[in-house]
Amino acid sequence: MTAPVPILYVGGTGRTGSTVLDRMLGNVPGVVAAGEVTWLWFALRAGGRCACGERHGRCPVWGPVLEATFPETCGRPAALAEVADEMFALRRRYDSRYLPLMGVPRLRRRLPARLGPYPERVVSLYRNLAEVTGARLIVDSSKEPHYSSILDTRPELDLRFLHLVRHPVATAYSWGRRRRELGFGVGHEMERRGPVSAAIYYDVSNLGAEALWGGGDRYLRVRYEDMVADAESTLTTIGEFAGIDIDPAVAMGRSASTWAASGHAAWGNPNRFDSGPITLRDDDEWTRQASRSLRTWTRLLAGPVARRYGY
Repeated sequence: MTAPVPILYVGGTGRTGSTVLDRMLGNVPGVVAAGEVTWLWFALRAGGRCACGERHGRCPVWGPVLEATFPETCGRPAALAEVADEMFALRRRYDSRYLPLMGVPRLRRRLPARLGPYPERVVSLYRNLAEVTGARLIVDSSKEPHYSSILDTRPELDLRFLHLVRHPVATAYSWGRRRRELGFGVGHEMERRGPVSAAIYYDVSNLGAEALWGGGDRYLRVRYEDMVADAESTLTTIGEFAGIDIDPAVAMGRSASTWAASGHAAWGNPNRFDSGPITLRDDDEWTRQASRSLRTWTRLLAGPVARRYGY
């Protein structure tokens, strides 16, 4: 019997520093940092690029992985586009609207039936990614709790859930900033959210993560602020949780043996394209620049959930 594919799933809400964590873990030997795999189909449809700078079909990692997963698309870009359209449409049948139902085990087990061939194909994608890269661990920073629940229904995958949290005003401020989406080239911006939308997303995503994963031995919560303040201790804890040895100097690109390229994150924050040593600093611009309105709405709507994490 083939052993399950080990996956460290970084979950929670957006704008929590998951991409920089992804980059650090991707420097560890035997680990492939896959980025936000749930958005791979969106990126393929929209002409996005892997962190290496190539379109996914031409990437030295994702190209072979996609061909192995969907052999009918070999040398046929139009066929790959059709597959991406189908996978994207199937994925939308099981989005965040269903998070409340996922807290009911009986309903949670039944919902994946809505996805048709999607779960089986995704299993094949992860297995082929592990084989192409030789990785002993895949890091998927998709964050969405509902996507993690799809993966967790499959015995072929061995998931551990790393719940990454951050101060809610910091995430809301980040959601409101204008930033270029480098994966599409010139003229594209990252998704933005207003304070109310960001706060509700914070609540739904974090409570969903707790409902689906909290309390078990496959769940670890990490605060962004703690990671920045003491990266070495945080990385050591993550390594113990994921069952891998992590040398913080290697993870942060401070060792001569560290591969300094940007890696092959399928999607994520634009800093996935960065390369070289990683310098962690607390992105605290929000403490000076966040408006009174943003602070008020965020604390009102997300404050009760944030207090669970010490904010």
